[in-house]
Amino acid sequence: MRQIYPDLWQTTPEHPFGEHMSTHAYLLLREEGNVLFYNSAMVADYDVIAALGGIGRQYLSHKDEVGPGTERVP
Repeated sequence: MRQIYPDLWQTTPEHPFGEHMSTHAYLLLREEGNVLFYNSAMVADYDVIAALGGIGRQYLSHKDEVGPGTERVP
């Protein structure tokens, strides 16, 4: 994961549609509970998300984003 702004982190890139297109999830840090936009299958990122306070909410934009990672994110 990499920090983009003080309150916004980007997960490790994934390539579910081939090497020429990448996807990321974004973690927005908030006092009211962190928000994860999209889904990440990058298990190594889950430790970072947990260290940053976990998530209070997760927003998905497509049903294909629901997968094993959705249940495992802290």
